[in-house]
Amino acid sequence: SVPNQIHPPSKRSTNMMKQQQQRRRQQQIQLNASHNQSYQNSSKKYNHGLIRVHERRRRLQQQQHLMSSNYLLLTIFFLVFTTFTTTTIMVSASTTSDGGLYHSVRELDKYGNSVQLRNAAECSNRYGSLVIAAIACPSSSSNNDDKEEETGIVICTLRPYRPGIKPKKLIEEECVYTIADNDISHDDDSNTILLAFIGSGLQPDSTLLLNLLRSYARRWWDRYDDIPSLDVMADVTRAVKLGFMSYDTSKEISSLGVGTAIESDDDDEEESKMSRPFGVTSLLFGVQSNGKMKIKSVHPNGVEASWVARAIGRHSMEANALLQRYWYKGMNVQQVKDMCLQIMREVLIGEEEEEEDNVVSSSPMWMKKTDIVCQVLTTRSATEKNVERFPLFVDKPKQQS
Repeated sequence: SVPNQIHPPSKRSTNMMKQQQQRRRQQQIQLNASHNQSYQNSSKKYNHGLIRVHERRRRLQQQQHLMSSNYLLLTIFFLVFTTFTTTTIMVSASTTSDGGLYHSVRELDKYGNSVQLRNAAECSNRYGSLVIAAIACPSSSSNNDDKEEETGIVICTLRPYRPGIKPKKLIEEECVYTIADNDISHDDDSNTILLAFIGSGLQPDSTLLLNLLRSYARRWWDRYDDIPSLDVMADVTRAVKLGFMSYDTSKEISSLGVGTAIESDDDDEEESKMSRPFGVTSLLFGVQSNGKMKIKSVHPNGVEASWVARAIGRHSMEANALLQRYWYKGMNVQQVKDMCLQIMREVLIGEEEEEEDNVVSSSPMWMKKTDIVCQVLTTRSATEKNVERFPLFVDKPKQQS
């Protein structure tokens, strides 16, 4: 047998082996590069995930810090509110003489006066518009001519400037409201031919009171073919203003079959009751066919009185003091009108009239746009309206040097 002999590789096989080795080396390099790329991608994803986790933790920490600060603020606010409420309750409990925050209509103060009536009177005296009314009754001896001057009631009040209204309507605007009028001649010369009303205080209360009085006068006319007298209307006004006291009027003398001014919507109830007093001080005017004039005032507490000259509303105390000084028996209509205008300007303007400069330049804006409406009630007021408007401020004449 011939032993195996190892032949040296040929040149061709050597080249093939080298190519195979290079191919395996390139495959290994590509495999390592792909592994490196996948490792880098996975590390980037891992790093992004860590960043997101850290951001989420940071946000949670911020929210927890914000919630803790808000909770602290709420705790401080609750403690302050509790302290304030406790102090308010202690103060209100200590002032038991004033009745606390709410006052019942039947509650009385330590002097025995109704708290609600006191508030209603204060509302009328503080926030009501100033109204001045006076009777002009000229004496026959003061007339130089043969023409007899007519008696009348002069009423002056304030009316603010309202843009958008025609000047003619502003001039004809009345300051008093007619309850009832009767221009039909009767045999009796002392019958009432005109009833008028004006109130100072809360405007809705004044409107409601006026509607109730007109409804009562309408029922009176349907029953007796005449308008009620001023005394009857004053009693009705007093009964309406005391309606919140829930008095039982079933056993009292009725108003000649006409009933009360406050009618009930239900058939079971005889009359409705008011829940609070009227914050209005009212003046009632009566004109008789014989020329006699009457003025009656009705306060929120139901007190009525007759006057020849009276002022209600804001600054009424000063105006009444001036009326006692200026008014006298025998004044004609023009004199009473001038007196009312003078009192109005003296009370409202005050010491500003004594300044050397123009009053308008130093006066408030609301006074610049406010006029004085003056109306005269006479026996001819049922058919003729006598209304005039005067400026609240008049320019002073310049002194010549």
